[in-house]
Amino acid sequence: MKISLRIGAIVFIFFCTSVAWMILGATIFARTDSADTRLRYQVNANWGTEHLQSPPSASYSRLVTVRSESTENGKKVVKTSRQ
Repeated sequence: MKISLRIGAIVFIFFCTSVAWMILGATIFARTDSADTRLRYQVNANWGTEHLQSPPSASYSRLVTVRSESTENGKKVVKTSRQ
């Protein structure tokens, strides 16, 4: 009898604590949401709307020398070009 009473008390305390945490979470969420709307307007009035900036990018290029050999008029001709 004492064991089932203790388990019941633990379950009751756990249930009450869970409900209390849900209420606390809901109030914090509601306060944050209402403050966000009000503060967003004030910040936009002072500093302007949000700015979008693209991330930086990097690239490089290098010159490659291409050598081509051909035969013109019986002579071997070597041409080099940079690409």
